[in-house]
Amino acid sequence: MAERGKCQVCSKTSESRCSWCRLVFYCSKAHQKQDWEAHKATCNKKKYSLECSETVGRHLVASEDIKPDWILLKDRPIVLSLKANSLEFTPHKICLGCYKEIKVDDDESDSSSTDSSSSSSSSSSESEGESGGGKRSESSRRKQVCSKCDLPVCSKQCASQHFHKVLECRLISEAPPFAPELKSDEQGSTGKSGAATNAITNVRETILRNLIYFRCILLKFASQTQWDQMMSLQSQNDEESRQKDGVVIPLPQLERTTRVFTLIKTILSHINHATINQVHKPDIHKILGILDINALHFNISQEIELTALFPTFSMLEHSCVPNVKFYLSPTNTTTVGGTAGNGSSGKYVVELFCRSAVKIKKGESLAISYSNLMWNTEKRREFLKKERGFFCNCVRCSDPFELGSNFSTIICTQEKCKGYAVPFPVTPPTPEMQWKCTKCNKITPPWQVKKLDSRLCEMVSKTKPSLPNYKNLVSKMDELVHPDYYLSFVINHSLVQLYGDKDGENDSEDENVRMHNAKMLEDKVALCNRIVQIIKKLDPGLAKLNIYTAVIYYEMQSAILAMGGGEVDDDFKILRHKPETVKLAKVYLQKCVDSFKYELLDVPENKLKNLALKKMEYLNFILTKFKR
Repeated sequence: MAERGKCQVCSKTSESRCSWCRLVFYCSKAHQKQDWEAHKATCNKKKYSLECSETVGRHLVASEDIKPDWILLKDRPIVLSLKANSLEFTPHKICLGCYKEIKVDDDESDSSSTDSSSSSSSSSSESEGESGGGKRSESSRRKQVCSKCDLPVCSKQCASQHFHKVLECRLISEAPPFAPELKSDEQGSTGKSGAATNAITNVRETILRNLIYFRCILLKFASQTQWDQMMSLQSQNDEESRQKDGVVIPLPQLERTTRVFTLIKTILSHINHATINQVHKPDIHKILGILDINALHFNISQEIELTALFPTFSMLEHSCVPNVKFYLSPTNTTTVGGTAGNGSSGKYVVELFCRSAVKIKKGESLAISYSNLMWNTEKRREFLKKERGFFCNCVRCSDPFELGSNFSTIICTQEKCKGYAVPFPVTPPTPEMQWKCTKCNKITPPWQVKKLDSRLCEMVSKTKPSLPNYKNLVSKMDELVHPDYYLSFVINHSLVQLYGDKDGENDSEDENVRMHNAKMLEDKVALCNRIVQIIKKLDPGLAKLNIYTAVIYYEMQSAILAMGGGEVDDDFKILRHKPETVKLAKVYLQKCVDSFKYELLDVPENKLKNLALKKMEYLNFILTKFKR
């Protein structure tokens, strides 16, 4: 069901959005035109400029003062594909047009096994197979593959989807006649050997598992404009920049280039395609480097992960305190994720939008975060150096206390000191930082801190999730690191969700006792407030930590209702006499829902949003039914 909203002019419920920003609704074109003067200021006005510097290369800078939640840019992918080798995580076929799962029927599976066994049986049994369910299964199978290339699609519309049609489909369908092993045979191919059939399967399976590489290189022959646009992006394997920095390309990267180049050439050779002599190793090497530092990987369902290159979005620089939030939205012609249905005839399938997360002053760089904001400085820098090729020196990484979050702060190793040790120096960035006590100035070497961190990670991994276990773990960790150390934060975030959960505590305790334990509920609320404050320090605009915050807001409303005596009363009869408690719970539920404002894809996280909406609906029922 399509998402609905209120028309900006008359407040009438509508499914039609502004086609550019896709965030405001209109009931008619007339009302959209009427509201344009008010809406255009935040819809499509370009608020950035492209600049270049020696330190960060090309990047986007605010060309004016920007208020929070203004739309900054809309981007469409040059390339969109299944993530390399991601098919092993789903048992189903994936449509190459809309990227939905194509469910494999039991009849088809049985037919497949029957067909396999019949290939080694007598010709009479083959004839029987053709005259019965074999024809039906073949007809069903043909509906689930492209008629030109035999790759999986769920509909004719998806077979015409832009990336599929002009890239891998054209590659296979234009294979010359003297490569018969690639041509589909609707009559059953009774004259072909099993080896030829395996060759067909292997070629298509290889293309599917490495689709992103094939789609990138095939742009060279499908669209010169998009090819030039892609090759103009910064590459981690760029020879000129590496020679300038005196960096040698690691052997594993060279080996990967050789492996992908050999794979593509082998497939092109197998189908005897004309492009075989136009695929060059330097191109593959650069493409892999472009994907390393520019590709966006995202899930459209629990099992399906895609990779995309967005040209303008790739110009955003990195900061561990991002001022830009981005989100993906299905195009008008498709709904991405879920189960195969009506298919997609859209060119891009998804579009990417960027909005200001906080107030941005003129001249400030527009920045997103490439790393996990839940890591401490050492882990983020280690990741960024390995995956992106640079050490971060942003405002958070330059602060030993990480903006007051203390994600890197440990207890001083000096006996009886019990002071806090923080990374030093953090500027300029170095591969290994030392930790200096703020009380006794003792220096703790990096190897000792890494050993401590590894020990804590092991403790976390071996602890079975439960309220007593996590409380005990937190007590042990507090003797070694700051109470807000990044691993402690993760455990506390999980701990909040176990307060009052019947599976999170001792089975011997009565549920009502647990839920109404005043001290426990007070502890839960205090911990929720503490976590929210830390998140606001790390990500003021909730550019990346919105889901973490949504969980806390949901747990807050649960604790508020429990403190009001209504959380374990299925009918909430107690709460009818406490409207203020219900209203306060609704405030946090609304905050939870608002955290998902830009989660437009069909992803598992949206389940929490749906729970919050249902609970708000019920609380509204309570307020109206029992209104005095």
